Amino acid sequence: MKSKTQPLRELCTVRMGYTFREKPEFTDKGNVLVIQPRDVTPDGELSIGISCRTQLSADMRLRKGDVLLINRGRFTATVFDVETPLPCVAMSAFLVITSTDTEQLLPQYLATYFNSSDGQSMFKRLTETTTIPFISLGNLESVVIPVPSLERQKALAAVDEMNRQYRRLCARKVELQRRI
Repeated sequence: MKSKTQPLRELCTVRMGYTFREKPEFTDKGNVLVIQPRDVTPDGELSIGISCRTQLSADMRLRKGDVLLINRGRFTATVFDVETPLPCVAMSAFLVITSTDTEQLLPQYLATYFNSSDGQSMFKRLTETTTIPFISLGNLESVVIPVPSLERQKALAAVDEMNRQYRRLCARKVELQRRI
């Protein structure tokens, strides 16, 4: 069965991460956690440290279910779905994608698609080249993505999660074998 396709702009809102006017000053008294590209593993796992805190008054906070796409250098996507002690913002090295209808497009599926070989090929076609390759907000909004049934999206996202768990366990096994 062939999936229907739709432009991303019809399914989501896309915005840039927060742009700091100068290098952020991290302090343990900060009111928000700052998510940086180093917080996302190459396979799309989000690991937020609580050390990157800063004071912000602007409301660019992430909501559960936002998809974070690193749009500089490596194009890796992850879903913001972790519990944190403070609100979080993503730096401007991210594009933040919010599904406008989760009955039509699941954030987990979107991140899975972006990290797939088809998604990565799409990003290579969209890349604008400077010293560090990037994808513009307008280019991302204009892409047409496959939108399978909700059941198929759930199944694809579940398989992707199992593959990530398998890779983590294999890496852990290798690490433990080296210690013997």
